[in-house]
Amino acid sequence: MTPDARLLTPALSPLEKALRPLRWRAWQAFRDLEARQHPLRAIFWETTHRCNLQCGHCGSSCGPRKAPPEELTTGQILAAIRTIAEDLDYAKAARSTPGRTGPSERASPSVSYLPPGQPRAPGLPNLPVSFYVTGGEPLLREDLFEVTSEMHALGFDWGMVTNGTLVTGDLVARCRRAGMNTVTVSLDGLQDSHDRLRGAGTFRRTRRAVELFLAEAGIGSIQTVEVATCVNRLNIGELEDMRDLWAAVGIHHWRLIQTSAIGRAAANRDLLLRGSDLRRLLEFIKENRKVSATPASSVNPHRRQQRPQPWMSLDEEGYLGRAWEGQVREPLFYCPAGITVGSILYDGAIGACPSLPRNLVQGNIAEHRFMQVWNEGYAVFRDRSWMRTGACASCRHWGDCRGNSLHLWDFKEHRTGLCHLYLLAEAGATQGAGARASGNPDTSPRKPGVEPSSTGCGRAR
Repeated sequence: MTPDARLLTPALSPLEKALRPLRWRAWQAFRDLEARQHPLRAIFWETTHRCNLQCGHCGSSCGPRKAPPEELTTGQILAAIRTIAEDLDYAKAARSTPGRTGPSERASPSVSYLPPGQPRAPGLPNLPVSFYVTGGEPLLREDLFEVTSEMHALGFDWGMVTNGTLVTGDLVARCRRAGMNTVTVSLDGLQDSHDRLRGAGTFRRTRRAVELFLAEAGIGSIQTVEVATCVNRLNIGELEDMRDLWAAVGIHHWRLIQTSAIGRAAANRDLLLRGSDLRRLLEFIKENRKVSATPASSVNPHRRQQRPQPWMSLDEEGYLGRAWEGQVREPLFYCPAGITVGSILYDGAIGACPSLPRNLVQGNIAEHRFMQVWNEGYAVFRDRSWMRTGACASCRHWGDCRGNSLHLWDFKEHRTGLCHLYLLAEAGATQGAGARASGNPDTSPRKPGVEPSSTGCGRAR
């Protein structure tokens, strides 16, 4: 290992070094079990591709436009949600709860157990699946609260990702009445940087949205208010100032996401992080997590004044190497697309992570029940041995990485579009850099064939 690489590698205690191999073996076994059992935990509802903004780094190239004819109607999405609730056997849970009335036999897909917006009966268990409402901009759908109220009534927890510019006090109250648990507001830097990416005046309106949501946090259903920042070369120098701002505002969680080359960002490659930028981001998160609130206290608004700064973490954007995993986010690296995460896209397509290409769509809610597709499809997601090709085939990190995140895969070239280990090694920031310097090709991460290819920004967790 070269001296520079040694200085840039995160320091671990002797105990951490001794336990790390055991931890990774246990994690690999856990991921294998998850892939076999594929317990559904989260469903993204991609409400629309419409947006009131036209951001320079939008991975989906959303913008102001009319609703396309294929966008799901209210009736279509409600029917899908009800069949999911039925197939998760919520009717049985509802019948067994004191004070809760329900059909004597298994409910049909069209049955709604409570009027929209009516609170669930005390003690009624939530379903083990949460909905994450994304877009586009979800607030452009006029039926948003009709649909989300039904989610809540049927027992689903739900959260939303929004750009915040359409948020008012009345709208926040409607979110609370519809049972929203978590809201993620996209804010990409200080005022000049954010407005450059998202449009003049958007920073002021988005910050106001965060403050409005925080004012409601803890009063009703809203428990967590988080900010998601797409980190790029325009705002990488503002991390410390952004941290201080969010600490003053009092947000609960700050999600940091690496901007990637897809959609409009593909035409703005000067935004993409270099290896040295990524290392800087990781160091920032690692050091600040030492003094951040724990996740448990960060979601308690009544303890907000006790928190020196919000809990922060790096979003799931790919394998970083054992030196960084566990230092900048809670779980070790794991791409759950199609294993514990599914999606209903704007046109009814059944998929996994909304960032994935359409060739991975598994069906459509107009023709299939979601849970049937979930239980019988998704084979390509649950056995990823097909990704062990090219540079990944002989890489010693395969057991931990397994081809990196699926949204980073280049399906045209049949190889990973981005290797974070290589990116960091180029900056002399990992043990891989030392291996490359020593001339041992078998222990170094290999150079990917193409640039990154994920949306990243705004994905809810």
